[in-house]
Amino acid sequence: MRLPTIGSQAALISALVCVPAFADGTEQLGPVAGLAKAHAVAAGGVGIALGQPASIQLELPEDAIVRQVLLYWEGLDWQATDHGPTSTALVGGYSALGNRIGGPTDLFGATFSSTYRADITGLGLVGPGANSVPVGGIDFTRFQQGAGLVALYDLPGATTAVQLADGDDVANHLLAGALGTTAPVTFAVPASDLPQEVEVNLFFAPFANGQASVLVFESKGVQLDLLLDVITHSDGPSWCTVRHSLTVPAGTTELTVRALPVDSLAGPAKWMGEAKFVWMMAALTTPGAGEEEQGGLSACWWATNKKAWDGKGDDLTDDVRAGDSFNGSFGVSFWKSGLTSWVDLHEATQIGVGGLLGLNREAAAALANADAGIGYPFSREEVIELYRDTVYCANGALGVTELRKLFAEANAIGYDFEGTWENACAKPKKGWCKGKKKGWGKGVKLLKKLLAKKCGK
Repeated sequence: MRLPTIGSQAALISALVCVPAFADGTEQLGPVAGLAKAHAVAAGGVGIALGQPASIQLELPEDAIVRQVLLYWEGLDWQATDHGPTSTALVGGYSALGNRIGGPTDLFGATFSSTYRADITGLGLVGPGANSVPVGGIDFTRFQQGAGLVALYDLPGATTAVQLADGDDVANHLLAGALGTTAPVTFAVPASDLPQEVEVNLFFAPFANGQASVLVFESKGVQLDLLLDVITHSDGPSWCTVRHSLTVPAGTTELTVRALPVDSLAGPAKWMGEAKFVWMMAALTTPGAGEEEQGGLSACWWATNKKAWDGKGDDLTDDVRAGDSFNGSFGVSFWKSGLTSWVDLHEATQIGVGGLLGLNREAAAALANADAGIGYPFSREEVIELYRDTVYCANGALGVTELRKLFAEANAIGYDFEGTWENACAKPKKGWCKGKKKGWGKGVKLLKKLLAKKCGK
């Protein structure tokens, strides 16, 4: 399967998200709808064939900012009808409802494999540093195989990006057709004039331990690397997490991963028989794409294109919403922003004056840009920190006018949507400084002393 290739990595990740939700990943791993944009991924699992609960160990850098956490679990039923499109698992003491992303498929006779995935980000079970997360309550009717966690996170100053595909792809060399092996997964790689290091994370559920397999990493038919007999019970019976870094040559634009149930006769499992396994997840982290393109959209653009961040349909932003409270988003009160508590981010982008209120306009647009995956020069955390430092006069902060100009310059970088969104914008609404919108006049009146000049003059 070929994941979409688009010019910039940010656009590529956006394209993955546009795939219809819960696409069937039976016998072919596919892109994940609703995947958060992130710089890096951590993956870990645990086998539960001998009992549950069991704990998944997952370690993130101390400065990691967690964006999304996905729980996977896979097992085998006596009959295809034993499980439905959803199932539950216990994770960290909570019940998680998962959607079946592939299966049921018979691995070798009355052993129907299904894989489920649940987004557990909101449970707060994974954070920076070492994590130990117990899982249990998994109830397949024949064999419980295992569970895994994938944490997508950002790192300050990082420019890497993550792609992910998942499903339920069984491989048994004794079976004919698609069931005899797995389908290859191909990821796009941002082109570079120099060799690049990429990282691959994979989830497998091998039925038996110590049997032969081959992992092939290639680009357009040219083999780049090979791993022999690594699909084992590395996380306990019956789960395997493979983490592998490799260097791709200059000019590489795609990487294909193949998981094959064959005996190479050259690995440690020589003559031990070909492995029977299920492939559930593949993630690729690629470097440097963030350096290729920077983007920023004006406050006017965000004011005009409310559908790009209204929380409905195919938003440009991930978490920042037009209706979010400005003060709540930046963690400030009226006495620091000059805005009443019910003023939202979209309304703030329509302010037509300078001073502190003008800074609010540019800060609202900056926050949306930082969440939009368009290569904005500042992260969401940096936008918030810069704004708070200025209004609280802390940490050697920039002045109101200086920060407003800094954000305005970044917001004016522009971005080429290639027809996805209109680039036009309307003029800011007039009259906001005269109290015609939700009591803003009161706020301006109380804050005249904080403004470089009176509102509208």
